[in-house]
Amino acid sequence: MRSRFALPALVGTLIACSSDVLGPAAGYANIFGVVTKSNGELANNVQVLLSGCSSPALGGGGSTFTDRIGRYSVAATLPPVGAGGPLPRDSVIGQCTLLAARDTSSVVQLDVWFWVNAGDVTPIEIDLTIR
Repeated sequence: MRSRFALPALVGTLIACSSDVLGPAAGYANIFGVVTKSNGELANNVQVLLSGCSSPALGGGGSTFTDRIGRYSVAATLPPVGAGGPLPRDSVIGQCTLLAARDTSSVVQLDVWFWVNAGDVTPIEIDLTIR
Protein backbone atom coordinates (compact mmCIF):
# COMPACT_ATOMS: atom_id res chain seq x y z
CA MET A 1 0.00 0.00 0.00
CA ARG A 2 1.33 3.43 -0.94
CA SER A 3 1.63 6.08 1.67
CA ARG A 4 0.19 9.47 0.84
CA PHE A 5 3.05 10.93 2.84
CA ALA A 6 5.78 9.71 0.47
CA LEU A 7 5.87 12.85 -1.72
CA PRO A 8 6.05 15.33 1.18
CA ALA A 9 8.82 13.23 2.75
CA LEU A 10 10.74 13.27 -0.54
CA VAL A 11 10.32 17.03 -0.90
CA GLY A 12 11.54 17.48 2.67
CA THR A 13 14.59 15.36 1.94
CA LEU A 14 15.41 17.36 -1.19
CA ILE A 15 15.11 20.64 0.69
CA ALA A 16 17.41 19.28 3.39
CA CYS A 17 19.99 18.55 0.67
CA SER A 18 20.10 22.15 -0.52
CA SER A 19 23.43 23.99 -0.82
CA ASP A 20 22.82 25.48 2.65
CA VAL A 21 23.09 21.99 4.11
CA LEU A 22 25.76 20.64 1.77
CA GLY A 23 28.09 23.52 2.50
CA PRO A 24 29.71 26.31 0.54
CA ALA A 25 30.66 26.19 -3.11
CA ALA A 26 33.49 23.76 -3.85
CA GLY A 27 35.36 26.35 -5.89
CA TYR A 28 35.28 29.90 -7.23
CA ALA A 29 36.47 31.44 -10.49
CA ASN A 30 36.12 34.71 -12.41
CA ILE A 31 36.24 35.25 -16.16
CA PHE A 32 36.08 38.80 -17.53
CA GLY A 33 36.52 40.64 -20.80
CA VAL A 34 34.77 42.62 -23.52
CA VAL A 35 32.19 41.43 -26.05
CA THR A 36 32.23 43.08 -29.47
CA LYS A 37 30.17 42.53 -32.60
CA SER A 38 31.89 41.34 -35.76
CA ASN A 39 31.69 44.94 -37.10
CA GLY A 40 33.75 46.16 -34.11
CA GLU A 41 30.81 47.72 -32.26
CA LEU A 42 30.70 47.08 -28.49
CA ALA A 43 27.95 44.63 -27.51
CA ASN A 44 25.89 45.94 -24.59
CA ASN A 45 23.31 43.98 -22.59
CA VAL A 46 24.47 40.62 -24.00
CA GLN A 47 24.37 37.50 -21.85
CA VAL A 48 27.70 35.74 -21.26
CA LEU A 49 27.48 32.20 -19.96
CA LEU A 50 30.16 29.93 -18.51
CA SER A 51 28.90 26.34 -18.38
CA GLY A 52 29.61 22.71 -19.07
CA CYS A 53 32.50 22.58 -16.65
CA SER A 54 33.83 19.03 -16.58
CA SER A 55 35.87 17.18 -13.99
CA PRO A 56 36.14 17.33 -11.03
CA ALA A 57 32.50 18.40 -10.54
CA LEU A 58 29.83 18.77 -13.17
CA GLY A 59 27.56 21.76 -13.05
CA GLY A 60 30.04 24.53 -12.39
CA GLY A 61 29.45 27.86 -14.05
CA GLY A 62 27.79 31.23 -13.96
CA SER A 63 26.37 33.97 -16.14
CA THR A 64 26.08 37.73 -16.42
CA PHE A 65 25.21 40.48 -18.91
CA THR A 66 27.59 42.95 -20.52
CA ASP A 67 27.44 46.57 -19.43
CA ARG A 68 26.87 49.54 -21.77
CA ILE A 69 30.43 49.32 -23.13
CA GLY A 70 30.52 45.56 -23.62
CA ARG A 71 32.40 44.59 -20.45
CA TYR A 72 31.48 41.46 -18.49
CA SER A 73 32.64 39.60 -15.41
CA VAL A 74 31.32 36.10 -14.68
CA ALA A 75 31.66 34.95 -11.09
CA ALA A 76 31.53 31.16 -11.40
CA THR A 77 31.21 28.48 -8.76
CA LEU A 78 31.36 24.71 -8.47
CA PRO A 79 28.50 23.05 -6.59
CA PRO A 80 29.01 22.07 -2.93
CA VAL A 81 30.65 18.73 -2.23
CA GLY A 82 28.75 18.05 1.00
CA ALA A 83 30.14 16.30 4.02
CA GLY A 84 33.37 15.45 2.21
CA GLY A 85 34.57 19.02 2.65
CA PRO A 86 36.20 21.27 0.06
CA LEU A 87 38.17 19.85 -2.83
CA PRO A 88 41.94 20.34 -2.71
CA ARG A 89 43.04 23.33 -4.76
CA ASP A 90 45.20 21.37 -7.16
CA SER A 91 42.29 19.19 -8.32
CA VAL A 92 39.82 21.98 -9.07
CA ILE A 93 40.46 22.63 -12.76
CA GLY A 94 37.57 22.29 -15.17
CA GLN A 95 37.26 22.34 -18.96
CA CYS A 96 34.45 24.86 -19.48
CA THR A 97 32.55 26.52 -22.31
CA LEU A 98 32.23 30.31 -22.54
CA LEU A 99 29.48 31.67 -24.81
CA ALA A 100 28.09 35.14 -25.56
CA ALA A 101 24.54 35.91 -26.73
CA ARG A 102 23.87 32.21 -27.44
CA ASP A 103 25.98 32.80 -30.57
CA THR A 104 27.85 29.60 -31.37
CA SER A 105 30.48 31.57 -33.28
CA SER A 106 31.59 33.03 -29.93
CA VAL A 107 32.15 29.68 -28.18
CA VAL A 108 35.47 29.34 -26.39
CA GLN A 109 36.63 26.16 -24.64
CA LEU A 110 38.95 26.91 -21.76
CA ASP A 111 40.51 25.42 -18.66
CA VAL A 112 39.22 27.26 -15.60
CA TRP A 113 41.03 27.12 -12.28
CA PHE A 114 38.44 27.01 -9.48
CA TRP A 115 39.89 28.25 -6.20
CA VAL A 116 38.74 26.89 -2.84
CA ASN A 117 38.65 30.39 -1.31
CA ALA A 118 36.80 33.15 -3.20
CA GLY A 119 39.44 35.66 -2.07
CA ASP A 120 42.24 33.71 -3.81
CA VAL A 121 40.69 33.84 -7.31
CA THR A 122 42.99 34.93 -10.13
CA PRO A 123 40.63 36.28 -12.86
CA ILE A 124 40.96 35.06 -16.43
CA GLU A 125 40.59 37.62 -19.25
CA ILE A 126 38.86 36.51 -22.45
CA ASP A 127 37.40 38.86 -25.08
CA LEU A 128 34.58 37.53 -27.24
CA THR A 129 33.21 38.44 -30.68
CA ILE A 130 29.62 37.80 -31.74
CA ARG A 131 27.91 38.11 -35.14
